[in-house]
Amino acid sequence: MTASYSQHTTTSTADRHRRGYRWVWILFAGFFVSNVVIPRLSAQTFALPRPSVKEATQSLEQTPNEPEAKSEDAKNEKTDDAHPKSESSKQKDTQLIQDGVIAFNQYCIACHDAEKSLQVSRSLAGWRSTVVRMAGKDGADIPASTHESISIYLASLSTGGKTGESGAADATPQLSVTGTVSPWFRGGGSSNIEFPGFFGDVWVGASLQNKSPISVRATACNSCHNQGSQLGRFDLLEATIRVDLTKLWNTSLSCPCPVQASVQAGRFVVPFGAYYQQSNPGVDRAVTRPLIYNMGQRVYANQLGTQVLPMPYSDEGASANFVVPIGSAVTTTFDAYVVNGLEGSTNGIDFFVSRDYVDNNRSPSLGGRVTIGDKHLRLGASLIGGRFNSDAGTGPFNQGMNYTIFGLDATFRWEDIWRIQGEFAQRDSDRFGNLPMGPSLFSERFSGGYLQAEYLVSRQKHLSLFGRYDTQLTHSALAPLGSPLASGDFHVDRITFGVNWTLPGGSLLMTDIEHWNVPTTFQDVNLLGIRWAATF
Repeated sequence: MTASYSQHTTTSTADRHRRGYRWVWILFAGFFVSNVVIPRLSAQTFALPRPSVKEATQSLEQTPNEPEAKSEDAKNEKTDDAHPKSESSKQKDTQLIQDGVIAFNQYCIACHDAEKSLQVSRSLAGWRSTVVRMAGKDGADIPASTHESISIYLASLSTGGKTGESGAADATPQLSVTGTVSPWFRGGGSSNIEFPGFFGDVWVGASLQNKSPISVRATACNSCHNQGSQLGRFDLLEATIRVDLTKLWNTSLSCPCPVQASVQAGRFVVPFGAYYQQSNPGVDRAVTRPLIYNMGQRVYANQLGTQVLPMPYSDEGASANFVVPIGSAVTTTFDAYVVNGLEGSTNGIDFFVSRDYVDNNRSPSLGGRVTIGDKHLRLGASLIGGRFNSDAGTGPFNQGMNYTIFGLDATFRWEDIWRIQGEFAQRDSDRFGNLPMGPSLFSERFSGGYLQAEYLVSRQKHLSLFGRYDTQLTHSALAPLGSPLASGDFHVDRITFGVNWTLPGGSLLMTDIEHWNVPTTFQDVNLLGIRWAATF
């Protein structure tokens, strides 16, 4: 039999929830007054503009090491061996840079801020490799037609307007190796912090790609899902082969296809929610992940049960991705995938066991994600479900134990000044336990969401303010296994304030203060978090 959800809610829990919502209104009211009204009145917020098209192209009007005020006669004395750039060539480079600025602002700041890229110096070949690698990531919406103009724009900033190279990208397969180092510190007056003190978060990856439709990539990480003696273990996060169907189409037909399409197979980060694209610590904007996706960064981890879904969630299977333009500014994306799925036992889903590379049953999980939006606003919806218990059970344990997870998300960006993101996610999954009417199979519900915002205070000093309110509710007939809680109905709230500083070279220093509002059985927790993230 299946037990229904309990409707019992204590007065103290309701009061806590109301207090949490009051805090979020106070948070964003303070954000608006201190970072919008006051800066606009003083007109001193943006002391230094972002490098403009004019700044990126002004040196294209001069040859290297040549004074701007050189006389016309001196210019005419140039020999043919000097190969001065023709006026048409200058105009072509200027147009490519202008196109690159537009494409960069539309596509490349979807996951990270502009300052991170604008402070990195690379050659044109280096930027070509970087842009292609970024465009090959799951969920990236960067048309192939913009890759070259984005690369030329970024290279022109690195070389004072000169790309230093010309011609099409090399067709020879290129091996790119990347890494992210992101140590953090988290501490406070509580001994109930998961992984307190310093922790080294390291990601390493490699990709093999060229102009052909086929590319390969692999990524491993030593992240916070490792426990105890396994802290030095590197887990395989990605190992996929990807086929760009759009390149195949454009190669075989004379007319270009407006739809971007690709398929991949292997182990990959499952596209669920908006946050999955920010799970790499080199892209994230906060010290910790949202509660519904939090892994290894919680308080009272063993007493408050599990999250909705840990991020990043990697699994083995195959997926297809489509990006369809709607008009000139709006695009819609579709992801569909089949994966091994989450794993567990009669106690419910076990996210640590779910890291295994071999499934525990013969039933695959199916899922998908769809988004629609333009460069300012994007809305998304995600769904995944399947069986998670083993095929090897007997008796009542042999029946299928299933899970379903769905989510809704919205992201708003205004250039690199405002970035606002919110998500709601819910997981319904089975569990077997001793209820008052006897041993029964019942369903548990884990749900919650977050709303976070980041505002660029000073482009000159590369400083931004970050704020987040998030919550997670657990609704179950039984408390988490081994928890002192008397009921399976409870929730956790958290408020986070932070300051982000983009350092020279593109690395990011994040400092957050967190207040955790937990059930009355435990004590609320205040802690300080500091994270530095650098990608090479």
